Amino acid sequence: MQRTLLSHTNLQKLVAISYPKIANGPESEKERLSQWLATAIKISSVGRNLFTVTFRDSDPQVAYDVVTAALKIFIDTQTEAAHADMESAQRFLREQIAIYETQLSEAERRRADFRTRYFDILPGEGHSPSRLDIARETLAKLKADNADNNLRLATLKRQLAEIPQFLPSGANLSFIANGTLTSLSPAQQQLF
Repeated sequence: MQRTLLSHTNLQKLVAISYPKIANGPESEKERLSQWLATAIKISSVGRNLFTVTFRDSDPQVAYDVVTAALKIFIDTQTEAAHADMESAQRFLREQIAIYETQLSEAERRRADFRTRYFDILPGEGHSPSRLDIARETLAKLKADNADNNLRLATLKRQLAEIPQFLPSGANLSFIANGTLTSLSPAQQQLF
């Protein structure tokens, strides 16, 4: 607080407020009074964020005016600093928001590009299966059908291997037709 209040700029303000006649006078007088005020004003800390400002003068009204002006300058300086900090924070937040908006727009563009590029494998809206899922299911069904067909083919090949290539002449062949055993020999004899 002491550095802030007793800065050269603030002492010039204090001279202008408390000693208007000297403030309008020669620069050397203002400078001499500023240096004297810098040593005459005492600031002490009473507690956390609590200070005492002391100034002694033969005229009590002048002492009161100097202390009041010093406090006003300090409060104005702190208010300006707080306002500047707030503007700086707002500017920073606006910049960050702009950066995040740019990043969000870029991410949304990349997402749209991705969805366009991989439309056929992404799930549809409303949790419907994707084309990839449908293709996988179809492939699984085709693999199962292929396995069944391969099994049937192996069975047919085995059965075919069991059938003799040539039938002996005069052999009495029997077939099962509609669940009944039929003999071919009576039919063969009728033919001859």
